[in-house]
Amino acid sequence: MPASTDPSFDASRAGAALPSFTPAERESFFDGIARHRRSASRLAAVALACASVLALVVAALMSPLLYALIGLLLDLANRVTPTPDLIRSVTDNMSALIDHIDTVPPSR
Repeated sequence: MPASTDPSFDASRAGAALPSFTPAERESFFDGIARHRRSASRLAAVALACASVLALVVAALMSPLLYALIGLLLDLANRVTPTPDLIRSVTDNMSALIDHIDTVPPSR
């Protein structure tokens, strides 16, 4: 039942429940806008940091899949026209670098 049709509703008491602000407690429109912009810029910085972390995680998870897809596409291209096996040379160079890092020259 709405308050205006309730017989026990007293309109004079309804206004008393609202707080009255003194002029010292009031905030100007432009001060309120500036406060909201500051808080929004802080929130935007937090959102940017979260998005950066998320992008790093997604890149780390997706890169092996993308490398496998590139290798598969190169193998399919090798079926159509003979090409050198790039995946084998890349994996051999990477395994030599990982297994014997002290003997691999920096120019490699």
